[in-house]
Amino acid sequence: MKKRLILFISLLLVAFIPLKVFAAGFSLSSTNITMYPGETKTVTINTSGAVGRLNISSSGGVISASPGSVFIQNPGNSASLTIKGNSVGTGNVTVSTSGSFANFETEEIISQSITVYVNVVEKPAPTPTPTPTPNNNNNNNNNNNNNNNKETKSSDKKLKSLTVEGYNLVRVDDNNYTLSVRNEISSINVQAAANDL
Repeated sequence: MKKRLILFISLLLVAFIPLKVFAAGFSLSSTNITMYPGETKTVTINTSGAVGRLNISSSGGVISASPGSVFIQNPGNSASLTIKGNSVGTGNVTVSTSGSFANFETEEIISQSITVYVNVVEKPAPTPTPTPTPNNNNNNNNNNNNNNNKETKSSDKKLKSLTVEGYNLVRVDDNNYTLSVRNEISSINVQAAANDL
């Protein structure tokens, strides 16, 4: 009786152990990009267990993507996609399978499409370099120069812009934003500009 009970419990445990099934297809290293006009960004196309042609198309007119297609010869290979910002605005790049993209082992045709959302923003103006004041030996002149050269600081503490390169930052209110990143991401590039410089 004990042996049957142990065997029954063992079979139950095996039945409930999740099995990992690896689906053949492709993934992209980034699906949200923020860039400046004239700037280029590279997105890596990673494949898993599949071979064949992937088509690449762009829309929105503010961006261009190259190449127009890639051919994956070996399962697990990767390819590079270059996106260029042409003008300020939004656009997207879509990577999709063609009729020849298939599971390497089963030869089953794979139908898949992933879109990269691109936001091309105006490049912030460079911060002006302060003009040095002349060094005068006369104390009266120094005092007058010091009084005339005092900077008036702004009381405006709001941000003009806040972006995170490659991600969509969601504004909750004036002081709070949310951002979702994958667990394996170790760093992000935050770009902020003050409302009153």
